[in-house]
Amino acid sequence: MKTYTRRTYRDWPAPAGYRRLDLRAGQTDMRVLCDCRPSRDAMEALEKARAEIEAEILAEPAFFASMAPLAAGGRAGRAARRMYECGEAWGVGPMAAVSGAIADEVALRILEAGAGAVIVENGGDVYAKLPGLLRFAVYAGEDSPFRTCPVLEIDASGGVGICTSSATVGPSLSLGGADAVTAVSGSAADADAAATAIGNLVCGAGDVERVVEEERAKGRLRGLYACAGEKAAFWGRIRLVGFLEGRVER
Repeated sequence: MKTYTRRTYRDWPAPAGYRRLDLRAGQTDMRVLCDCRPSRDAMEALEKARAEIEAEILAEPAFFASMAPLAAGGRAGRAARRMYECGEAWGVGPMAAVSGAIADEVALRILEAGAGAVIVENGGDVYAKLPGLLRFAVYAGEDSPFRTCPVLEIDASGGVGICTSSATVGPSLSLGGADAVTAVSGSAADADAAATAIGNLVCGAGDVERVVEEERAKGRLRGLYACAGEKAAFWGRIRLVGFLEGRVER
C-alpha cells in the first residue's frame, strides 16, 4: 500500500467568491471552502467532534478497534452516535465513518452560521452543499489504468457526501483489492462507511461490475464509482464529464 503524500490538489485555487480555510487538530487535516468567514465556527465544530469521538474511544475501546458494527450507548455525542449508526447501516465498525462524520459536523456548523454554500474536505472525504453542480475527480493511483482521473458531476444543491476507499492508495484500511471505490450519499459519514463496506467486497477486477450492479439494485446510495485493475463501473445520479490529466495525490 502506498503511504500518504502531499495533497497537491490543495494547491488549486479556490473558486471565485469562496473563502478558504485550513484546519488541523490531532490527526485531522481539513480544508474548508465557503461563501462566508467560517473560522471560529468551523474550528469549534472540529474540536467538539474530535472531543466526542476521543471520549467515546476512552469509554468504549471497541469503538476504535472493531471492524464490525456496534450499538451506541446513551453517552455517545452526536458525531460518535452518527458513526455508530452508519457502521450499523453498512456492516462495518464505527471508525469507518470517522472522517466523514467530522466533515459533516464542520459543514453543519458553518451552514447553521449562515453560509449558503460550503465544501469541507477531510483527507479526501467531502461534504458539499452548493447552489448547483459539483465536479470531483477520483484518484486510483499511478499504477492503475485509470490514473488519468475520471471527473464526475453531481447536483449538490441538497447537500452531498463523497468518500473514497482504496486498498492501494493512502493509509486507510481496506479488506478488498479495489484501487478506488467512491460512494456518494446524503452525508459524508454515510458515504464514508459505504465506501469502506463496498471496497471490502471488491477484491479484484472480476468483482467490479457485479458489486456495482448489486449496490445499484439496493438503491441505498446516490451514486457509486469503482475500479480495480482494468475494470471500472459507475451508476447513479453522477455523470462522467471528462478526465483530469496529471498526478493528483490523496
